[in-house]
Amino acid sequence: MLDSVRALVRAGAGEQALAYARAQAQAAPGDAWAHHALARAALARNDFDAAVVAAERSVQLAPRDARHYLVLGESYLEKAEANGGLGALGTAKKGRSALERAVELDPDNLDAREWLMSYHLEAPGIAGGDKAEAARQAAEMVRRNLVRGRAAELRVALASGDDYDVTYAFEQTLALLLAGKDSAGILRGSLFNAAQQAKKDAQKEKLTARLYAAFPDDVFARYARARLWVIQGKQLPDAVAIFQAYIALPERPAGGPSLGGAHWRLGQAYEGMRREPDALAEYRSAVALMPQFEDARKDLDRLERKAARR
Repeated sequence: MLDSVRALVRAGAGEQALAYARAQAQAAPGDAWAHHALARAALARNDFDAAVVAAERSVQLAPRDARHYLVLGESYLEKAEANGGLGALGTAKKGRSALERAVELDPDNLDAREWLMSYHLEAPGIAGGDKAEAARQAAEMVRRNLVRGRAAELRVALASGDDYDVTYAFEQTLALLLAGKDSAGILRGSLFNAAQQAKKDAQKEKLTARLYAAFPDDVFARYARARLWVIQGKQLPDAVAIFQAYIALPERPAGGPSLGGAHWRLGQAYEGMRREPDALAEYRSAVALMPQFEDARKDLDRLERKAARR
């Protein structure tokens, strides 16, 4: 049942998944997993109220199963983030409590630990956020699964912004990747995200250069370096060549930057080189490919207004 819901969601049939899950829950009102599946389907459709109701029912029916507390915690936290306001604080705390119960029931539930870690990284102190507790959860993940644990520790280090912590966690993660321990692509994604999301420009430059040194022919590494050059206004002709090569690929790698994003970055590089007609063409391509891409649309509107004033 849950597998069917997940398959429908992955196929982009979220509404069908929700209808299927509702029918299953109505047909088997005493089945905890039917309500769990309904909660997952509702989450996929951003119907957080329905997700909370279904997840609460799954917990009532199977109060010793950590997996139901996990989906309950997720539902509360997603609802809190979506709604905001004063009421969100209490909802978020309910989510944290559900995740804590999941970990209590099953200490090896890595998904629950990761959600709990994220909560403590992102929540303010008034909501119980605690960076030290986030680090503790990451350390517990390392004990149970080295790959996911190292990725978690890197997130904690990035949140701290401390140069030593970031470098150490990055190198630990990179060493594991180079040792061939990343069959699911978790470490790779964490490293490239770190190079983009580091708090300090110097950190971004250092991490990106480290990735490029480790993987000089890697499409992701080259793109990350070109992206950083554009942000910094450095080596723009080299950045242009990298973006052009990425756009010309017959097939872009799964999980890689979007084609629209590549056109936008190429436009920024051109604009930095004062090649405004070329920049306009790339911004237009980006918007044509991704009409909801607000950053590209803003750059396009700004440059078109500038061109019209001439």
